[in-house]
Amino acid sequence: MIKKNNWKKLWKDLSYKDEFTSMGRSSYSLQNFLKYSLDCIENLKPIKKNSIFLDCGGGTGLFSWILIPFVKKIYLIDFSDQMIQLAKKRFNNQKKIKIFVKDIRNIKFKDKIKFDRVIFGSVLQYLNNYSEIDKIFFNLNKLTKKNSKILFTHNPDILKKSIHIKSYKKLTWSKKKIIRSLKNEENRFWIDFKKIKKLALKNGFKIENKLKIDKTLYGNTHMFDFLLYK
Repeated sequence: MIKKNNWKKLWKDLSYKDEFTSMGRSSYSLQNFLKYSLDCIENLKPIKKNSIFLDCGGGTGLFSWILIPFVKKIYLIDFSDQMIQLAKKRFNNQKKIKIFVKDIRNIKFKDKIKFDRVIFGSVLQYLNNYSEIDKIFFNLNKLTKKNSKILFTHNPDILKKSIHIKSYKKLTWSKKKIIRSLKNEENRFWIDFKKIKKLALKNGFKIENKLKIDKTLYGNTHMFDFLLYK
């Protein structure tokens, strides 16, 4: 069982695993990850050569690695020291990217940078409450430029929680694995989109309806993406 205050230990442990498992996407193939990345880029378009990009919860930097040839600058943050060390090794002091250990609930930079595009890759599920999301939105208003776009991917949908939990009965996994997985599901922060919408509007953002996840990707049955606009 992963308690909410032990997510950091989880990511430390996963940092020693393979590339996709370290991102929390153990079921992904290379094709899955490319599909996910292309969908993110499509939702955030236009991404231009002069765009300044913020990758929140960027882990070892695989998504930023795909994106870096097409933008002016990337700031990558993650709260796992181990993930950030791997990201720094991947980019080997490239000048187009800055990499920091930071908590997404309190994003600040000394250089007072403003971003054109931002992605939060499946991170809201590891928070504790809507007050933390409210704080993130408040800070994002200060960190983003006019006409910016902010994409939040793979957010567990509270409306689909019970159906998702019931789906475990159909799995052929061992009883021990199912019990452990169900406890982890209960520890996720399942998101009510109506509350997200209110917080977005409160903090000066426009917001679209839920964005569907491609049916070939894990999470399409019980998660959703959403976009904030400046």
